[in-house]
This record gives sequence, structure tokens and C-alpha cells, in this order.
Amino acid sequence: MANSALNGVVKNYPLHIRQLERLSNGEGCNYCVTDVRGKQYVLKVYLRAEAERVAFITTILTFLAQTHLPVHFPVPVQNIQGQCFTVQAEHVLVVLHWIAGHTQLRITPPMAEELGSVVGGLDEQLAEFYHGHALDYSKYQDSLWNVTNIQRLAGDLEHLRGRLGDVYGIIKETMAHFVSASSSWSQTLPWSVIHNDINLGNVLYDAHMQLVGIIDFGEICHTYRVCEVGVALAYVLQTSQKDYLQAGEYFVRGYTQSCTLSVAEQSVLLLVVKLRLCITIIYNTMQQYGGQALTVSQARFIRNTSALLTRLAKTTASEFQEQMFAGNG
Repeated sequence: MANSALNGVVKNYPLHIRQLERLSNGEGCNYCVTDVRGKQYVLKVYLRAEAERVAFITTILTFLAQTHLPVHFPVPVQNIQGQCFTVQAEHVLVVLHWIAGHTQLRITPPMAEELGSVVGGLDEQLAEFYHGHALDYSKYQDSLWNVTNIQRLAGDLEHLRGRLGDVYGIIKETMAHFVSASSSWSQTLPWSVIHNDINLGNVLYDAHMQLVGIIDFGEICHTYRVCEVGVALAYVLQTSQKDYLQAGEYFVRGYTQSCTLSVAEQSVLLLVVKLRLCITIIYNTMQQYGGQALTVSQARFIRNTSALLTRLAKTTASEFQEQMFAGNG
């Protein structure tokens, strides 16, 4: 795979490559490409069957590169034909400009507020794209990680029943709550395209702890806009062991400075957070008991996610809404 990808880059891109090495973090075939001047790029390799989705993602990334948002997003490098991706045999190659920065395992409340503001600005721009481009967005609702697709995991949940302990009942109840509530969502909640994976592994900081970039748009999907906030909170709420809601409150404060959430969106926010946590637990537990070895950090992540879901199960939607929007009154 590496040799084939390297040959594809050499043949199709105006880059003089010195080195190509596999990136150890993240899923899929991702490589760091270094040219003879020492400049770095990210090479992502997809299956040819994903070409249409890749075209959608690179179109959005090209659009974001033209906005005035205060952070960097992955910008596609055009190949020698002037295209943002290259179809080669059974694969699709995408070369992206490298964003210098590092990830953080934990963030402070002020950092959470800054992240919320950036994500809110991002969602404003994505909404502009969504309303300004007449595309068949239904093609991009299919992501496993789109919380509205959680019913697909019902069979997996039953398979894991004996392995999930007390959290099984919470997941079952959360899924049932979604089924009963979702019939009215399409009439009350605005749709958009969202990043759909704002977690701390996809947020880059510089040496001064300033947010410099958001990466990995591979899970971007067409769904309810509030799912962006819910997904981000599912990760942000895990950054504090003590007052675990504080970081979330700061994130929401920053977000609503850039993007307004309706009363209807606020009312379903807790359910969206819990749905994303449920998906995370089911998916990762399936991986674990499917024979895939988990790292220490992955196992800890599953435990933390289960603990957070257990905590949130004891919180009502109105209590959560009051806490998250306390500083926005």
C-alpha cells in the first residue's frame, strides 16, 4: 500500500517527495509526506468506492479554506490536473497541507470556551455551504457515527448485553427515548452538514496552548445541526474529573457566541450527548470482543465514557439545559 500510494503521489502531484511514513494515530491509511525542502503534507488513502464522498469532503474543505475563520482546516493540494483528489486503480488519494500543532488530553474551561467559539463559527460556515449548494445531501446521512442512526446498533447491543453490566440498561433506555422523541425532530430542528467528530484528538494547539486547527473531516455528515454540539460535549464533558459539567458549560458559552441554538435544540441536547456516548460504548466494546486488542488509553476511554453516561442518566433534560446555558441568560 505504501509503495503504491507513494508512486501515486509522485506521478500525480507537483511535489518532490523525500519520505513517506505511516501515521500511527487514527484509523485508516494515513501517511506523512515530506518533500525535499522538509515541508510536510498528509496523505489519506480511501477505497475507490468512496470517491463520491471524498469529492464532497474536499469540496467542503476547499470552501472552508476561503473563509475567515480564526483556525486552520486541512486544505487539499491540487494534483497536476487541478483536482483535489486522485483516483488511482482501486484507491483514491487526497494530499492535504500539514497543520503544525499537537493534541491535548485535557483542556481547561477557558480552552473549552475557545473551542466552542471556533466550532460555532465552523457550523455557521457549514450552514452557509449547506444552504448555498443544491446537492443531494441524503447521500451523506449514512455515517455510523450519525447519532440518528443508532438503531442500527440494536442487534450489537443485544449481543453485548452480558458484557456491558449496568450501562446496558441505560443504553437501552436512551435508544427507546430517541425512538419516541425523534418523530418530531424533523419539524423542529434545523438540518445542516456537520464535522461530526469534534474530539480532542482532532483539535490542534500550538506551544502557547492556542487553538490552531481542527482536522479529520472524514465523518462529516448531513444531520441535525445540534448533533455537532452534542458530539463535542460527549468528549468535552470527559475532560474534567471533578465538576464534569463545567467544561461543557464553557464550551456551550463559546459556541453560542458564534452560533445561536434554538429552544428546541437546547431541549434535545442531553439526549444527543447520551446517544453519542452509547454509540461509542457499543462500537468500541464490539471491537474489543471481536478480537481487536485495545490500548490502555482506549480501555480507559471506554470506562470513562460509561461512567459519564451513567452520570448523565441521573440528570433530566431541563437540569442539563439549565446547567449548560447558565452563562447565556
